[in-house]
Amino acid sequence: MPSNTHHRASWTARTCTWLSLLLSLEVSAAEHAPSFATHSAQYSPYFPSAPYQEPPPSCHVTQVNVLQRHGARYPTLGAALDMVSSLSKLQGRKSYPSELEFMRSYKYNLGVNSLLPAGALESRQAGKEVFERYCSRTRSDDCGEPFIRASLSERVVQSASNWSLAFSYEARSSPPPILTISERIGAKNPLENRCPNGPPSLKEQREWQDVFAPSIIARLETVDPPFGLDGLDIVNFAHLCAFESLALEATSPFCGLFREEDWEAIEYHGDLSKYFGFGHGNPLARGQGVGYVNELVARLTGDRTYIEQDTTQINHTLDSDSATFPLDRKIYVDFSHDNLIAPVVSLIGLFNDPPLNSTHPDPHRRWVFSEIAPFGGRLVVERLSCSAGEHVRILSSDAVQPLGSFCEGALANGLCRLSSFVKAMEMATAIGTEEYRRCF
Repeated sequence: MPSNTHHRASWTARTCTWLSLLLSLEVSAAEHAPSFATHSAQYSPYFPSAPYQEPPPSCHVTQVNVLQRHGARYPTLGAALDMVSSLSKLQGRKSYPSELEFMRSYKYNLGVNSLLPAGALESRQAGKEVFERYCSRTRSDDCGEPFIRASLSERVVQSASNWSLAFSYEARSSPPPILTISERIGAKNPLENRCPNGPPSLKEQREWQDVFAPSIIARLETVDPPFGLDGLDIVNFAHLCAFESLALEATSPFCGLFREEDWEAIEYHGDLSKYFGFGHGNPLARGQGVGYVNELVARLTGDRTYIEQDTTQINHTLDSDSATFPLDRKIYVDFSHDNLIAPVVSLIGLFNDPPLNSTHPDPHRRWVFSEIAPFGGRLVVERLSCSAGEHVRILSSDAVQPLGSFCEGALANGLCRLSSFVKAMEMATAIGTEEYRRCF
């Protein structure tokens, strides 16, 4: 874990040009970055989808709830094994098409699971951003100490630590402590996804591979004998592009295998994975978000009844104690995984498109996972005190979300009365609790 001294010296951490652009806090840099950086779905680095909009003049923020994914990491063991398997089809050849000439000297050298320097920087930028946005000394509001939790895996805890260090550096205070919650099987954890009866479906991804991959395979299969590539190999090469670029802080040679239009297809492959695996397309997915949403409502209202009545993932030993689940903070920050953020946004009612089609993408769909939960992605729920009463506003990757589809009386500027939001969440969690029971 970095010390305070190392933290202060590391603000000029080495990053390549496109990553520096993506981590800029001033403007969205998506249009200036290479396509792989913004179209790698769950493996994209964080970038703001829109500039942050200040609340209306008649409102001020009284509470901030951040649900954030850990920063960029090396691939998981399963993903690494898949990529190595695809690489084996390319290695040891005497001739290569021009796009694959680099394979003559290529060596796979990625780690497994652990946080990357780029991922640490994502969390530090996020902590700095929250302080500047809600607690700057130029504002009258006093933020106090944020309450920070992390699901207990190394990359998640390290992301929370980097966030805490960055926030404390800006606040000129000691780093806020981090409460960790076990991810072991059987442990109650509202920041963890676990549904044994609802494994992710791969059918839709395979169907989409059969649509977009053949043209890419044809470009690469110009040797004799052929490599024997299939659609999954193409996806694995795209993942190699994303992971190596983040790890090397330079563009991976695998990125050169894909054209601009290919990246939209790669992105849709990832969108299908998360939609049918952990989002609206999985009938058991929403139940995995019930614990967190009940905790969110308890914080927004100051009413512990919502957590006391929860029968899903809430750890009642922790949440019954004001030391480990306070209701008097302005800022709450929870670090978790993308597979928890997807059920949470689905349960709330965000990004609810018509069902995604596995062969014909809707270019106007809202379920775009590089904007929902990329590495370092965050969902922010603000509570605001306005001249017309208490309201909530939700931002995903800084873009204000429309709430009218589920929050009665929601306004065009994204505001909805707190009472209406709470009522909508009560209905959603009641349905989600029934879905949760079917997971076991």
